[in-house]
Amino acid sequence: MSNLLTRPPTGQVLSAHVAGKILMKSYLSGMPECKFGINDKIAMDSKGKPAEESKAKSAIAIDDCQFHQCVKLSKFESEHAISFIPPDGENELMRYRTTKDISLPFRVIPLVREVGRAKLEVKVVVKSNFKPSLLAQKIEIRIPTPLNTSGVQLICMK
Repeated sequence: MSNLLTRPPTGQVLSAHVAGKILMKSYLSGMPECKFGINDKIAMDSKGKPAEESKAKSAIAIDDCQFHQCVKLSKFESEHAISFIPPDGENELMRYRTTKDISLPFRVIPLVREVGRAKLEVKVVVKSNFKPSLLAQKIEIRIPTPLNTSGVQLICMK
């Protein structure tokens, strides 16, 4: 989930953050240990200090993260890998939040026009920053309105 706050009419980004989660579905027999690494900027060196070489351009700066109880936190701190024995079923393995160096998937251009004393026309243009061959699903756009709003007309165009 991404949150974006822009300044009309330029569409300049004032604030943006991404709150994400890693979901897993596991029906493995036995108790296998699963392990994977993440590419981020919270890596620590062996002395517990931020590692300078971990700040590569392709890394993602994670502000905070929470793990499922099956994750071995000591391995995450020492090896910077997520190591766990997955419980059966669907579970949330990790939650994270990031606010720095976000590559936004869309450009949002808001246009607001006052039409008389009691009517406001809001036009929002959303353009993808990715190739046309890529698809997005479950896109949700929220436009807050005053509590005393009597009606809303929504028109979607391609």
